[in-house]
Amino acid sequence: MNLLKSWNNLWLTTKVILAFCLFHSIWFYFKLKMYSFFEIQDYLLVLLAFPLLFLFLEGFSRIVSNKFIRSFFSVVFIALYFFMGRYHFRVRQSFDFSILADNFNEMFHKASFGVMSSIMKPKDIAYFVIILIVLGLFEVRKRIFSNSMGLLKKRRIGVLFLGLFYLIIHFLPYPYEEFSYVTKTALDYYFPKKKFKLTDKEKDRFKNN
Repeated sequence: MNLLKSWNNLWLTTKVILAFCLFHSIWFYFKLKMYSFFEIQDYLLVLLAFPLLFLFLEGFSRIVSNKFIRSFFSVVFIALYFFMGRYHFRVRQSFDFSILADNFNEMFHKASFGVMSSIMKPKDIAYFVIILIVLGLFEVRKRIFSNSMGLLKKRRIGVLFLGLFYLIIHFLPYPYEEFSYVTKTALDYYFPKKKFKLTDKEKDRFKNN
């Protein structure tokens, strides 16, 4: 009963994204046979997707109270999340942020649109646009996202949630989830971890052994 009450009090955006995450996991398992040869630690990373999304979205919900920002973020984030799932289905892997960063200047060239259209199908773009329009209309008429303020309103809790999200993303391996994967690749792109380097003396010691 308490679990159901907690679920009902979540931000609607969190519920929708968690539902999409579950849908993607089941879809990839049966359609792509993604998790057939996973070990226990890999399955744990799959399950980690749900608390990661919860921490980020509920943290955001507790910090941001501006209704326009909440509305815009929710509509765009949900549509993009579904689109990233379609991308994963087409290329058999999550989107790597470094691809966007390294090729940003070429994105608006005609050839780039040709490459993109060869990866994504017209119906993928159509789904994205339809979700944007439908959610946008619902938000304008019903305020389904901006009026859903989450379980707790304290901003300190939101900061704690986002801090935990960052720590988990930073220290654990790449997660099997679209948004968390993009976030980790973005962090690794702009803040690469220092690689361990051997001195010349240590290299010679290994050679001698």
